[in-house]
Amino acid sequence: MVRRAVVVSVLGAATAMLGCGTETGAPSGTGASAGSGSTGSAPSTGGSGGTAGESGGTAGTSGGTAGTSGGTAGTSAGMAGASAAGAAGAGGDTNQVTWAEHIAPIVYAECVGCHREGGIAPFSLTGYDAAARAADVIAELTAAREMPPMPVDNSGSCNTYSNARWLTDAEIATFAAWAAAGAPPGDLARAPALPAAAAGLDRIDVTLDPGVAYTPNDTLSDDYRCFLVDPGIEENAYVVAYDVIPGDARVVHHAIVYQPKTDEDSLEAEALDAAEEGLGYTCFGASGVPADPIVIWAPGGSVVTMPAGTGLALAPRKLILQVHYNLEAGAFPDRTVVRLKTEPTVGLPGLYQPIADLDLMALPGQDLIVTTRTITLDTPVVSATVYGVAPHMHTLGKTLRLDARVGSRDQCLVDVDRWDFHWQNMWWYDTPLRAAGVSEFTLSCGYDTSDRSEVITWGEGTRDEMCLVYLYVTL
Repeated sequence: MVRRAVVVSVLGAATAMLGCGTETGAPSGTGASAGSGSTGSAPSTGGSGGTAGESGGTAGTSGGTAGTSGGTAGTSAGMAGASAAGAAGAGGDTNQVTWAEHIAPIVYAECVGCHREGGIAPFSLTGYDAAARAADVIAELTAAREMPPMPVDNSGSCNTYSNARWLTDAEIATFAAWAAAGAPPGDLARAPALPAAAAGLDRIDVTLDPGVAYTPNDTLSDDYRCFLVDPGIEENAYVVAYDVIPGDARVVHHAIVYQPKTDEDSLEAEALDAAEEGLGYTCFGASGVPADPIVIWAPGGSVVTMPAGTGLALAPRKLILQVHYNLEAGAFPDRTVVRLKTEPTVGLPGLYQPIADLDLMALPGQDLIVTTRTITLDTPVVSATVYGVAPHMHTLGKTLRLDARVGSRDQCLVDVDRWDFHWQNMWWYDTPLRAAGVSEFTLSCGYDTSDRSEVITWGEGTRDEMCLVYLYVTL
């Protein structure tokens, strides 16, 4: 098939490695055979991004993650205790659901990474009064699973994630019961303290700094800006951990560091930068040049440590820091900085393997139109471990699903049931998947094209679309 061949050929060397590579070692912990329940080593995402409420832990991690401080759905439930679920359950006395004993533990675990003073969210939830005023809104948005923002399904039907911004059904019911009862405070003396911000990197080897502050374009609601940053290294290294420090959290909605694939691609980025006035250049979809991500960060995020024994190759060339500025609160000067911990070698070099439908074509005027491509590998994967996924579409995106054909069965790698362009992230599996015998991928993306009159195709422009998933893998 022509389209399938185009996708495979453009994926290039990374796909070729998937087709014929063999694993040279084993990660810390045993990766699960795709679809099995054996334990594996998930990345550590503890540390601080300067936010309150980023302590706590999840299975396979050592701390808070993007948009949460405890990660998976079970964390905040554990903080709140069984009493919250019991109070909200059938026949429970909803008057016993209080801020101090039941709501604050959930909010502090799952919400205050963004909903804090100076954060990206429009209001704070760090105290009873503010939360009580928003009780009905909280109940409504959590029931619809619009908050916490989690575009990837974490129900367990297609994997679970250590950094999921996900509430259990019992926690959602607890919010509803609290709002219905009039948001009683309870004994505020029994409310938990706001968790302290966790520590940053234990060692900083590289600092990526634009050098000066950038003031976002206040004529836009969202400003996507790319800045060239020099890692200042002379030899190849591996990124094993990173920490993103937003200059002004009121405007920084997400940040991604891209590494140009070649020196020529780096020069192309310099040309884009030189062609546009001011610091950096406009970059809506990605970096504007062939490049791979090495850092992916969203609000509330903290230190991310790559899976044990793995790391991402870092070349001695300029990198591209893309920052998404959301200007709902105003346009404030920002100087976001990224800190990297590196090692000269790692046991298992990792890579972000792209799986993409470069030939997507979505017809206009449809409430939901789904495109599907099957990508067949020239040679089945001999051995690989998949640690996490980063799906990507633009603003028309609604749904995305990636399946791998493993032997004679299909393995779901990610299911996006409520895509939100503004809340994309790297999602780390609770249990890494062992991929052996993968022969093909099936990638489906759904779009709302109801307000378009022209066919939508792949591209980096604001009116273009993408259908793309990055897999963090070792071979």
